[in-house]
Amino acid sequence: MKKTKYTTTRDFIKIALAYNCNVQEIFDNNRDKYDDISSIRQRIRDYRKKGLLPLDSGNTVSTGELLSGTSTLYDEDGKVKLQWVKTNVEASDKLQAFKTALDSLLIDIEPIEPIKENENTEDDKLTIYTIGDAHIGMLAWGKESGEDHDIAIAEKDLITATHHLISQSIPTTECFIIDVGDYFHSDNFEGKTARGGNILDVDGRYPKVLEIGLRITTELINLALGKHSKVRWRSAIGNHNEHSAIMISAFIKAYYRNEPRVIVHDTPNMFMYHIFGKNLIGVTHGHTAKAEALGDIMAIDAKEYWSQSEYRYWYTGHIHHQSVKEFRSCVVETFRTLASKDAWHSSSGYRSGQSMKSIVLHKDFGEISRTTVGIRQIRQIQKEIK
Repeated sequence: MKKTKYTTTRDFIKIALAYNCNVQEIFDNNRDKYDDISSIRQRIRDYRKKGLLPLDSGNTVSTGELLSGTSTLYDEDGKVKLQWVKTNVEASDKLQAFKTALDSLLIDIEPIEPIKENENTEDDKLTIYTIGDAHIGMLAWGKESGEDHDIAIAEKDLITATHHLISQSIPTTECFIIDVGDYFHSDNFEGKTARGGNILDVDGRYPKVLEIGLRITTELINLALGKHSKVRWRSAIGNHNEHSAIMISAFIKAYYRNEPRVIVHDTPNMFMYHIFGKNLIGVTHGHTAKAEALGDIMAIDAKEYWSQSEYRYWYTGHIHHQSVKEFRSCVVETFRTLASKDAWHSSSGYRSGQSMKSIVLHKDFGEISRTTVGIRQIRQIQKEIK
């Protein structure tokens, strides 16, 4: 029968210090508690990495750093003469990034207050608010790329556009906010694309970008909750934000865990589906499959919904310009971004417009209307607000 082991960190540290972290002595003098010497050795190793216990030389790892290795010089009697402690600050920064952003967000933003539900809604329609590649955190200099862009501009434009579209929309019972991917411009501290390693123009430290980006999501959802009885959210996984797209969904689920009117579609799959009446909706960023293949992918992935649907739509991003392609089995649409061009896109000749759309689907008749707000109209609205 296995004996009970210590689970309290404080108690284990006291015992380890009392025996100078000598594994054999700890084991020999605590056989009533431990029957496995390897677990004691592993625990001491883990606590040393975290700076909770001293190393053989008496050195400790600083709080916030991670031990990556040591180089030890012993004297002729086998005692530690000198020890070099190697730590990895970069790795610890990355581990703390998400926590830092979330902690800061929760401190700065008041806990969500219950939002009164609009009781006069139409349940035979669904309003879709599309967020084209937002690239929050992207930095552009107007003299170089044609128009200034930074985190503050991105936040103001996205909230202004969404507020306008919601004010103009039908009060449908349900709405669906679809982030088609690349919500964040960068996915790491290096300011590079995760897979290609392309250097990006970024505005500010990564935790700061995460904090502001997450704050924007709550603003958009709260606006939608004031108009619609139920708000759905999907963040597609893009090539610029493979990791943070998943984090966005996890954050929204946690932040609105006491609000049953918010539903998060958080599958880590590149392809996500939702059925509304006779409408089958597919969402993907668009960087892993060509438009021509999406109909077949939908037919296989969503076969349980295929026969129920008459209207099939794919909402995608990635290419930053407006495009609608109708195939035999579905319609594939890409959306513009509100962000201006960065230096690379500007010098490469990209000149697509900037806008955001809302689309209304009827459960029996498919798409029945849409509203567009362009960047010039957004700027005018902002001037009028001032």
